[in-house]
Amino acid sequence: MMLISDVFQLTLEYLDVRDIALSNRLYKVLIRELNGYIEGHKILHLLAKRLVIGHVRICKESVYGKAIGFYKGITIGKETRGLQQYSIVAKDFKELCIHDVTEVFNKSFIELYPKSPLILFDAILWELHSDAEKKNALKQLLLSLNVVRRYLTDLSMSIASPSIEIKMFLKTFKNRITITNWTHIAQAKRGSIVVLDPYADRALTESEVINADVFVLGLLVDNKFPRPFATYAVSLLRNLEDCERRAIVYKGHVIGVPREINKIVEILMRARFEGVSIDTAVENAMGVDDKINRVIYEAMKYCRADKAIDKNAVKSLMKEFGLDERYYGKVLFRLKRFSCWRE
Repeated sequence: MMLISDVFQLTLEYLDVRDIALSNRLYKVLIRELNGYIEGHKILHLLAKRLVIGHVRICKESVYGKAIGFYKGITIGKETRGLQQYSIVAKDFKELCIHDVTEVFNKSFIELYPKSPLILFDAILWELHSDAEKKNALKQLLLSLNVVRRYLTDLSMSIASPSIEIKMFLKTFKNRITITNWTHIAQAKRGSIVVLDPYADRALTESEVINADVFVLGLLVDNKFPRPFATYAVSLLRNLEDCERRAIVYKGHVIGVPREINKIVEILMRARFEGVSIDTAVENAMGVDDKINRVIYEAMKYCRADKAIDKNAVKSLMKEFGLDERYYGKVLFRLKRFSCWRE
């Protein structure tokens, strides 16, 4: 799996650059994001991420500095008094740049950038949302971008059929999210397209997460008004019968899988780039309510099997799904309505 640091390293190599220095100002910004830990590949990832949105300028000028990191033949330096001379300097976008070659680097980086995976949000059903739901959806969209940026860049995220509200929202912060339509996706012949739908007949597999070219998520929230088959409606409206509809399943069922789109993106990114199982990725993304819902679901299975459920069984389930004991009262409140509950 090619990392963004690899793409930036190849860009530098393609442009015959083996040494790059960070200005003092940019170094301080990046070191805060790295929490003080200097790692070559992470620095290159941050440079690439900032280059894409115009927050980094690449300047051709002579400075002195010292090496602070290395990655696959690339020496990364910090501008300071030192013996090593650098002819390429990465600066904060607000700094003066004597000979700006940013556009050359940006163009080369985009040409080398992998076309997959693409996270595509479809907003065709946007107007079904209430105002509160729209606000929540925009928040989740921004959180999704933050997740994508941990592994990729804005170039890996796109929106189909954005409303005027969404377009205006995208103008409020620096980003390179593309606006596309399904005709362009089809013409690009991107290969494997997976539509994430919790009501799909088949479960998403680790192999599909790793190999899919496009992941389609409806830009939908239904915290106020449930819309159980909205994603399927998107598939019908877009004529996506040939695409794979898949549900993210946790230990055999969708109950407990987070519904927030940013958490769905996080599950995909962890499974694809960290090599963890889908179950593990789901566990890392689950919130308290998700875990409670799963515990209740498992408890209901006791009732269906004509088995009694008591305090010990509940605590065992809570432990299995990583739910802290301080939520026992909340779980108990719902379980006491069950006919199989025993004090």
